[in-house]
Amino acid sequence: VIYKNVNVGEYIPDLIIDNKIIVELKTIDRITDHEREQVINYLKITGCHVGIILNFKHEKLEWERIVL
Repeated sequence: VIYKNVNVGEYIPDLIIDNKIIVELKTIDRITDHEREQVINYLKITGCHVGIILNFKHEKLEWERIVL
């Protein structure tokens, strides 16, 4: 990740589909603003416009789609 021409770290996404969709895989109690903000930052960094958070913690899959 480059910020103001300085390398500030490395980002390794869980999945990138067709260089368009960021997928974050989680096993947490529930999806919160923290996860949403994280995906929004990833979208800004990569230039992708769609992110999906998948939470596998419970019997029923919890998921959210985020679009910039």
